[in-house]
Amino acid sequence: MLIKRIAFLGPSEAIHFKRWIKYFSEKNWEVAYIGFNNNLNEYEKYLKKIYIINPAIKKIQKILCLKKYINDFKPSIIIFHYIDYKILFCLFTKNIPIILCCYGYDVFKAPRLSIFFKYVFRYIGNYKAQLIISIAEHMTRELIEYIGIKKDKIYTSSWGCDTKIFFRNKNIERSEKKIRIICPRGFEPHYNWQTIIKAIKIVVSKNENYEFIFTNSGREEEAAKKMVKDFQLEKCVKFLGLISPEEMAIEYNKSHIYISMSLIDGNNISLNEAMNCGCFPICSNTPATKQWIINEYNGLIMVDNFSAEELAEKILSVEYYSDKIQNMLKINFEIIKQKADFYKNLNKIEDKLKEVIYYQQNKIIN
Repeated sequence: MLIKRIAFLGPSEAIHFKRWIKYFSEKNWEVAYIGFNNNLNEYEKYLKKIYIINPAIKKIQKILCLKKYINDFKPSIIIFHYIDYKILFCLFTKNIPIILCCYGYDVFKAPRLSIFFKYVFRYIGNYKAQLIISIAEHMTRELIEYIGIKKDKIYTSSWGCDTKIFFRNKNIERSEKKIRIICPRGFEPHYNWQTIIKAIKIVVSKNENYEFIFTNSGREEEAAKKMVKDFQLEKCVKFLGLISPEEMAIEYNKSHIYISMSLIDGNNISLNEAMNCGCFPICSNTPATKQWIINEYNGLIMVDNFSAEELAEKILSVEYYSDKIQNMLKINFEIIKQKADFYKNLNKIEDKLKEVIYYQQNKIIN
């Protein structure tokens, strides 16, 4: 009999992480969370056990504490969401399959900032983990070509968006008078929010019939608010902060255009969400964008990610209710249906996990 018991280690504040917990709990897996904080909120109800490690203790003590919690819960599989030094714990495990789920920064930046981390990642990935889940083809290439992970260790699949929440809700009307633009990426340096605000200044100087909505937060949120104030843009810019997925879906459905100027992405899930809610996408020129958007086929891609003038020009060029744009939106609905449905994609990942557990259980028996 297959033992369906998962221990998750990852960022409890991340909605993508929480969705995995909810998904597996609803598929009748016993689920535990192990981490340094508890920002799970309403997702706690999906967990059989919650273990919190004191973040103030030394790294070796954290590893020992993690081992203690694993021995208590006795999972049939351990899943690391976001790869950092916690994977050193894998050196102390035996007969428990390890799955590594990569996010983006942990693949594209962290291994280039620390050679030690790169080689730890390579060793654990190749010799301790049973499977590494990559969320995009360009991430898979980085794992193989730079970090040195064996190709047969990697399973590539977008997590996709929650299509039960993010869909075109025809009960929510978009204004035909004022163009509403949603900017949901937040205020971290790599989200390139300064370029967006500079572009807003140019847009409203030419046409005041635009409204810009920022959701999410970040370390540079106050700096962004100051920049908006300095540019005297308060009347056309709103900051909503962190909002629930359900509230986010409403905002997408009220908006005409989605903007992301991010400089680094594994897979831009907010883009998938916006596409399935009927927003027209204008995005930075990155491999993550090109996974979903072909310029002038189903969205617009920047040539220069730092050009406020180019971004403003692209915003002003979009005639949302034209046949051309509406046909692009239809293409996007189909792309999400075929490639980025969270439930379809997680079902395939679940099958992979079952294969790993089944193999391990038979290996122990034999």
